[in-house]
Amino acid sequence: MGQKEKKIVKKQKKTFIVLVCVLVIALLGYVALIKYNESVAEKEAEEEEAAKIYVTEADASDIISFSYQVDGETLTFSLIDDSWICAEYPEYDLDEDKVSAIASDFDHMEATTVIDDYEDLSDYGFDSPTEIMTLTTSDENTVILTVGMKNDITGEYYMTSDADENLYLVDSTVATGFETSIDDLIAEEEETETETEDTETMETESAETESTETESEE
Repeated sequence: MGQKEKKIVKKQKKTFIVLVCVLVIALLGYVALIKYNESVAEKEAEEEEAAKIYVTEADASDIISFSYQVDGETLTFSLIDDSWICAEYPEYDLDEDKVSAIASDFDHMEATTVIDDYEDLSDYGFDSPTEIMTLTTSDENTVILTVGMKNDITGEYYMTSDADENLYLVDSTVATGFETSIDDLIAEEEETETETEDTETMETESAETESTETESEE
């Protein structure tokens, strides 16, 4: 290999090394950027979570009993042997998923604002509550939640918890979300079974009628 060819090869090696170095630096920079973005996103999520205001601290999985008012009556649900029972209507077979969904609404119930400098709760409609709810967790801790009047400016509702002395503002969906009647919580299985029995009865009667008609023709 001549001198000229050696110089060309040497130059190509240097170029290759430079390109590899640039690529490595670019990859390291890309990885660092990804980690930085993840760190920023994690920090923002932590700050956002820290800024949230919770009226309740209960986890849905820990709730064993709850109650709310609807259509002028109080409905009380208790988890007994892994099944939800309504104290006011113990004879009803309830839709477990629907009742559990309502229980989950108590899970870390969120407020938009906390007010700690109020003077009289009656000024916020608590002398005539809009709603009274309770929840009991597996550690037998019971919390009473009371909904007062609506804030006409924000459309939110005032709420208190006997677990603290704060006055909260909560979204209307939180304050008025417990409107499911007992009729809407009854399991559809009973109705399905009844329909099946009726269908079987009709089929049997139809078969008997056809048999009688056949015998008469003969």
